[in-house]
Amino acid sequence: MRRLILIAFLFSTLSYGRAYLLCLSHSGNNKTEKINLIKIEEVSRNPQPSFKNKYGYYKLSIEKNGKYVFFTYFNSLFYEYSTTGKKEIKKFEECFFIPYVKTPFKIKICKLGKTIFETKIDNIKNTNTILKSQTKNEKVIKIAFISDGYKSRKDFLNDSKNLKEKFFSYKPYSLYIDKIKFTPIFVKNPGLTNKNTFGMKRYLTVSKVCKVYELLKNTNCDFFVVVTNSKDYGGSGVLNNFCCVTGKNNLSGFVLIHEFGHYFAGLGDEYFLSKTTYNEFYPKGFEPLEPNLTRETDRGKIKWKSLINKNTPIPTPPLKKYKDCVGLFEGGGYISKGIFRPQLHCIMKDRGYSKFCKVCEKTIEERIKSLLN
Repeated sequence: MRRLILIAFLFSTLSYGRAYLLCLSHSGNNKTEKINLIKIEEVSRNPQPSFKNKYGYYKLSIEKNGKYVFFTYFNSLFYEYSTTGKKEIKKFEECFFIPYVKTPFKIKICKLGKTIFETKIDNIKNTNTILKSQTKNEKVIKIAFISDGYKSRKDFLNDSKNLKEKFFSYKPYSLYIDKIKFTPIFVKNPGLTNKNTFGMKRYLTVSKVCKVYELLKNTNCDFFVVVTNSKDYGGSGVLNNFCCVTGKNNLSGFVLIHEFGHYFAGLGDEYFLSKTTYNEFYPKGFEPLEPNLTRETDRGKIKWKSLINKNTPIPTPPLKKYKDCVGLFEGGGYISKGIFRPQLHCIMKDRGYSKFCKVCEKTIEERIKSLLN
């Protein structure tokens, strides 16, 4: 009975085909952190899909009458910056399409369980505009390619086509070709991205997040990828936040798959030899939240224990005979010692590699199925 009451409450509180665009600034340095509300406005589209798995370091929630009506986990580029040790105050934009809720309601953001932002929304201008195309619950996942720095629509469409073909050449996405739809959105010279983020040439990030969401507020996409007109190797993906990639590098397709793994499924980086600017992304004793990284060495407590054969040694030595085995291989999350990954090789570890490890593939497929269901 209580469950029926809760369902009735949610349906009376949330409206399908209407959403709010929530724009925030996230600022600070290695010792301070602050979130401010930039704006919240009603838009004519569905909310973006929520991420309910605890792979994100932040949790955004909506509360009404003392009850949760919505929550989603996400990660932040600010969090990455805070681990570089730099003292300069930096500001980053974060946006969300959250469900339409009748005012008043409360928005709260927690970091690892601790509340760091809270505000009450008393009144928002009501447009009463609902797009009919948004009211049908299509069982497809919709991804938008957004152009950045392209002068020619034809050029952008060609790069988008190549990226789409590469995307569907990797499992598990290749199993869902008829369930994942791409839409190219051409915008002439918007200047949405920034290269050389945190001093890393390959680290291309979305600097104008609010502008991207403004472009998407009357569309029906679930996810987006900003495609930058460049031959450089680079891109980024931040869980439930943004994803971007250069469009003209020989490895752009691989970068898309790798970065989309962060953005879409909350996967962690498994490499540990490449240069980064992070000092303590995973402090000693801290268990990574990502599903493909762990500090745990007790076989019975490893996140992916169900995929480990009883004859596979734990930790697993990096030998050729174990190259296809799920085990516990040391090195991951930018750290060579003390962090472990599931398999010897994976798209989340090796540049240009053709397969996800079984844990990452399973995580992505579970995310796809949850969205389609």
